[in-house]
Amino acid sequence: MADKYANWEELVSDRDPATGELVNQEGRDWYIEVRPGSGTYLTHMAIHGGGIEAPPQQLADYAAGPGAPFYTFAGIKSSNNTSLHITSTNFDEPQALVHASAADRIVSWHGHADQTAGVAVTYVGGLDTQLGGLIRARLEAAGFLCEDPPGTLGGTDPDNICNRSLRNAGVQIEMSRSQRQAFFANGDLRISQITNPANRTDDFYRYVGAVNQGIADLPVDPDELGLTAVVVNEPTPAVELTVAVPDPLTVQTWTIYRTVAGMDQVVASGAGATLPDGSVWLDPAPPACVLVTYWLELHRTSGGTETASAPPVTYTPAGGCGSGGVVGEQPNVLGCASTYSAVVHWRGGAQPYASLDTLTACSWSRTINDISEASVTIAKGDVSADYCGQLGDVAPWVHELTIYRDGELVWQGPIQRVVMRRDAITLEAADVFSWFDHLVNTFQVRYISVAPDAQGRKRAPITYIAENHIRLNLQAFQLADVDYPGILPYIVRRDTGLFPIKVEKDGSANTTVWTEYLGDILREWAKRGLTWTTVGRSLLLRGRHTTQSRATARLTLDHFAGDIEVIKDGREGGTYGFATSQQGQNISDGRTVGTGRTRTAYGRLDVLVRIQEEDATAADLRSSALDAIAGRYPVPLVINVPDNAQLTSDAPVSIRQLVPGERIDVLADVLCTPIEQGFMLSDVEVSWGQGGEKVGIALIPLAAVDEELG
Repeated sequence: MADKYANWEELVSDRDPATGELVNQEGRDWYIEVRPGSGTYLTHMAIHGGGIEAPPQQLADYAAGPGAPFYTFAGIKSSNNTSLHITSTNFDEPQALVHASAADRIVSWHGHADQTAGVAVTYVGGLDTQLGGLIRARLEAAGFLCEDPPGTLGGTDPDNICNRSLRNAGVQIEMSRSQRQAFFANGDLRISQITNPANRTDDFYRYVGAVNQGIADLPVDPDELGLTAVVVNEPTPAVELTVAVPDPLTVQTWTIYRTVAGMDQVVASGAGATLPDGSVWLDPAPPACVLVTYWLELHRTSGGTETASAPPVTYTPAGGCGSGGVVGEQPNVLGCASTYSAVVHWRGGAQPYASLDTLTACSWSRTINDISEASVTIAKGDVSADYCGQLGDVAPWVHELTIYRDGELVWQGPIQRVVMRRDAITLEAADVFSWFDHLVNTFQVRYISVAPDAQGRKRAPITYIAENHIRLNLQAFQLADVDYPGILPYIVRRDTGLFPIKVEKDGSANTTVWTEYLGDILREWAKRGLTWTTVGRSLLLRGRHTTQSRATARLTLDHFAGDIEVIKDGREGGTYGFATSQQGQNISDGRTVGTGRTRTAYGRLDVLVRIQEEDATAADLRSSALDAIAGRYPVPLVINVPDNAQLTSDAPVSIRQLVPGERIDVLADVLCTPIEQGFMLSDVEVSWGQGGEKVGIALIPLAAVDEELG
């Protein structure tokens, strides 16, 4: 069947002749997810995601791994998603073209109809015959049937999206419907089934594993910076890292990182020619049973920066994922960290300045929609006079503090204060969001058009708008070095479930810039559904969780060491929400919209939110009003965790999972009010010292909305 649309512009501009409305609306009918790469990277792409050619999106996403480069255009219509199909040679969606053109290698995932009924077969095509051959060999070795692709599925056209990489070549994986059905229980390829990992079969994981092993088989080009990662069992269970470094004598500093769930952790670093070509390093404590991407960054004496990444690997302990094994167990136990250490880095968090291995005290936190803080204390008696002088030269904003828990990076941000006493030095820091409270916006807030303007502004999910505006202020305005805080590569966006909205505040003549700190602008956009959390160096942008979100963990009262309080908090109750755009003394141009419940047992409990935006539509205001009353009716049941109550070491949640904004369910039947409710994690407080490690959390009810319309 011929495509309905010849290119991207036709797809996004198609309108219903009867109503004039867009036929294909972002957020309702389709969405785009992009995880950007930095330096030289391999990316997995699924341009026919969602229900267009189910399930290449899920395979490509899992193959890439959390936080690694990835792109998908996904159809989410209730039916007829195939109408969104644009053939690979004509696929010219702007974000896809930018993402592909910056990639060193591309693996593009697709589905095709069975050429022979009931035969599960894969066609591996594309102009990157080297990588394609390695992937095909691994798939065949794993028992999957591969054949030479017919002409229409060969992926050899230079205009094919898979061949738009820096090499002008890529790999196209075409899977028959029978092959794709083998990846899910009962062969069910409906969106509701393929989006649930519980429905995946062993073939799903064997197939992706074979593709990733084929990628790992790529030889390292001695003329290029390279890094390979292989799981080994001898001499100890570990991940073996082999580097290829041309001209090692010109290296000034280097760092090997691992990226887990979007968070970067330092494995090894050094200065000067201490990374010879062909050298081998071991990561003796890789996280168990999760995809990990290793990458290398080095700075040349010429001032240049180079990066290289290895395909993702997964370490599995000898006893299986439930055992923990030799490695990977300790970081997942709360309250039992054996070692805390810290490193002072130069601004940007990459180049080390000083290691802090003898801490006497350490504390750090994570929070939602705010700035988290951390501090470390070093006794002067534990360091030499020269080292003490080096610490004395640490300067706020010039240096950053990085904290490691049993070797795993858990917190990073710019140092705010250096407190020197006779017997100790304390370094106090705030997370990377604090840069935005010292950055004045210099770009118009004008996200109103369907198509993006030259600066990327368009109607979009609030997460896209936030990321784009951060990018403009850090990259496009030349008052300072581009991205001087080193934040842009670490922004992680989750747009799922968010709809495109209009955001505008640029003066009546549409020419005025909103002069305000960028941090305060992002806080204002929390009223439009934005939430953020800083984890390590990563800034996670997303919408609010609801009662439909999946829980990260389920806790009982036995998982809290100490008493907890369950409070029916009438102060936070609300039955009806109002959102208004009235500003200042002149309120004639303002608009107010209300929604919620009427005639309740509580009487009337109104909640008012003010939107700092011109020309806010009724839909904009209603959305904000709904957010304002979320979780307030009935009056919320709040769990308060007093200062002396901590999570126990056997709580079924790891430090990595304690990310504010995630859902945690709590069950309790020993109270006068039984609890079986979903909560959102709002804060994490961790302290470590002579008394050991203490991990405390704060929980608030999920943002469920109850309204009465009509």
